[in-house]
Amino acid sequence: MPNLRRLAPLAAVLGIAACNDLGNVSSTRQGFDTIPIPKSAFNAELQEACGAGGISADGDDAFLRDPYLQRMTANSVDVLWTTTSAESASIRVTDSSGAVVGEFFPVLDEQSNRVEFEQYVTTIDGLAPETIYCYQIRGEFGEWLQPTGFRTAPTPGSATPVRILAIGDLGTRTSDQFAVLDAMSNVSYDLVLVAGDLAYEKGTLSDHENNFFSVYSEIMRSIPFFVISGNHDYAADGAVFREVFALPENGAPHGRERWYSLDWGDIHIVALDTEQVDDVQAQWLENALSANEKPWTIAFLHRPPYSSGKHGSTASVQSSFVPLFERYGVNLVLAGHDHNYERTKAVGGVTYVVTGSGGRGTRPVGSSSFTEYSESVAHFSHITVGGEDLSLHAIDASGTDFDAVVVNR
Repeated sequence: MPNLRRLAPLAAVLGIAACNDLGNVSSTRQGFDTIPIPKSAFNAELQEACGAGGISADGDDAFLRDPYLQRMTANSVDVLWTTTSAESASIRVTDSSGAVVGEFFPVLDEQSNRVEFEQYVTTIDGLAPETIYCYQIRGEFGEWLQPTGFRTAPTPGSATPVRILAIGDLGTRTSDQFAVLDAMSNVSYDLVLVAGDLAYEKGTLSDHENNFFSVYSEIMRSIPFFVISGNHDYAADGAVFREVFALPENGAPHGRERWYSLDWGDIHIVALDTEQVDDVQAQWLENALSANEKPWTIAFLHRPPYSSGKHGSTASVQSSFVPLFERYGVNLVLAGHDHNYERTKAVGGVTYVVTGSGGRGTRPVGSSSFTEYSESVAHFSHITVGGEDLSLHAIDASGTDFDAVVVNR
């Protein structure tokens, strides 16, 4: 559920009521005949191990941006937050049995140079793969964040299926966005991929704080979000986007946090910046894909290479990235930008999905020669990757599965 502590004062400023009647929240048909994914609280296992978590009264005073997880790996995770308090704080980490793993102290983020607050980042390392841990943040005089759970990424070869939630074009604080958020709260997932346009209208700091962090704060305490910028997130050349997120920096020097890659178990994930499609990024992508030895590869980006929506297919992405997707056997490509859902047939062996109506509203979508299924509906995508197959379910804002596909390895 959204962080209700911060919603009320912002509603009048942002004109939420005027934006409520935006799009279709329920699908009108079904594009599959398989079994829907099981429904359960997104963090049920973590709550059972660590408790419900929550921000205390002291934490409510201390935190400006609530704690959120970034750069999760099999052995470490970063915890970030912002505050105006100079009071010292620490993070106490235990395993699910309550045994103390360690105490970690926040470090001032030198990449954030703000006069209105201080941004802190803490790297919690020395962790075991695929393990639930509980963390608690305390100030000098009391608890700020009650024990909250997270699970580290698996190692390659793990038999445990990986569950991914993908969403795009969401950050507007509309009724659509909160309806999709409610539906997201009823399925389980290990990480979230955001295909851009998360901070309408212009990607300013206030857009990020009000339209993204304040909405997803409860999920982000337990589940890592890996994000890519869209055209609406590019204020000051994307500087704010790169400041507030701590993303893998293996796209350096040119693409630091603009594009990057990560491994999660047997999955290699590449995040691409479609606002800067050029030879530099294409060469980086080819290097990343050619060196990949994981059996599964997923790419996510903002502007879709194939789309029957308002904006349509993106020529620069087709010419620079699609040949590499096909050459190196990318299994699934996720995009946003068009405010609809569309799944293609396999194009050159690659399945493309536009999952771009996570809250901004919906627009009409047509059908093209490459289209397998399309619909104008607020939704998110849920992906499960196992040993031999990858399944994607599209779930609308009412919580109904309305499309699915299975991709074999």
